[in-house]
Amino acid sequence: GDLAAVATQAVRAAPELAAHDARDIVLAPMRGTGDRLRAAARRSAWLDGLGAALVRVVLGVALCSLLWLGTAAVAEGSLRAVLLAVVVLAPLVLAELLEALPATAQDEIRTRASVARLRALTEDGPDPGAGHGAPGTTPGGTALSVRGLRAGWPGGPDVLRDVDLDVPTGSVVVVVGPSGCGKSTLAHVLLGLLPAREGAVDLGGVAYADLGGDEVRRHVGLLGQDEHVFDTTVRENLRVARPDATDDDLRSALARAGLGELVRTLPRGLDTPVGEHGGRLSGGERQRLGLARMLLADRPVLVLDEPTEHLDEAAGELLVRDLLALAPERSLVVVTHQRGWLRHADAVLDLARHPSPRSGGSAGAVRQFRRLSTGGSAGPHQRN
Repeated sequence: GDLAAVATQAVRAAPELAAHDARDIVLAPMRGTGDRLRAAARRSAWLDGLGAALVRVVLGVALCSLLWLGTAAVAEGSLRAVLLAVVVLAPLVLAELLEALPATAQDEIRTRASVARLRALTEDGPDPGAGHGAPGTTPGGTALSVRGLRAGWPGGPDVLRDVDLDVPTGSVVVVVGPSGCGKSTLAHVLLGLLPAREGAVDLGGVAYADLGGDEVRRHVGLLGQDEHVFDTTVRENLRVARPDATDDDLRSALARAGLGELVRTLPRGLDTPVGEHGGRLSGGERQRLGLARMLLADRPVLVLDEPTEHLDEAAGELLVRDLLALAPERSLVVVTHQRGWLRHADAVLDLARHPSPRSGGSAGAVRQFRRLSTGGSAGPHQRN
């Protein structure tokens, strides 16, 4: 696991490392991890060999013992000669079973460690972004409200300060700003994944702390810029959002996400594997598969974090059109640095980063929040 993590980091950073002649930054840890892995593999192989040797010695001793005892029994007349071979060869029947025991013992050790890691992940602990909430507490609506928000990542400085934001039901709100100004941080706060250090975040008039993180995420969903696609079938990638969904539900979500025709042409339909990280799909298809998964979850408030970041212009425009079609049934919070979204917005939150000498350049600040005039003849989400 450690070697895979280091190698993945090296592959992703390879162009930058080569450009700065800084390969040793990842090669040295990789070599050290590889040495540890080789040492562990040697120990494992030595134990496998020792176990196999012990099994063979025991079987050999058993075979010789039975041959000696069996010969004596035949001489005494208590064992028929024709059965001597059966008695002598009986231990060999157990050879395959016994030789598997050393590997089984090692698997048991690894399984115990894996179970311990899984239990540590599933232990109840404080929700990272919201309180546990009272049982049965639900929001009174789907309007989002943020007042005086100050937030940052654990152990780091404030990234957001004094943020005020309103997301009325069915509206399209666009959050813009340069890289590093806190757009993704705000998205994590809205999803209840990152706690506010100060200020209030409400959904339907109920504070996030009173709802609890799970209840927040039952109403607020996310479509990220790089949606994870699992190395399994189209069906199972969608059922992550709703395990009890029927095939009709899945096909309906795919059709609304613009993938209905594609899935109909796939050789195995919903049961077609998509490959590791969705490698058998194009970038736009992977993003639309994430959109279908989000639609299947049926969240009334959707946070779209750079949804068209890795798409070409034509694919991006098509996805924007389909995303806007989700309103007014759903509220959209679009986190992006692409200003083209502004012409579709009901409201804009412009986050500008203004470092100061005393803050060491780490403070992010809200500079503008403005409602856009609807104009006399503008249609829905075509504001000026």
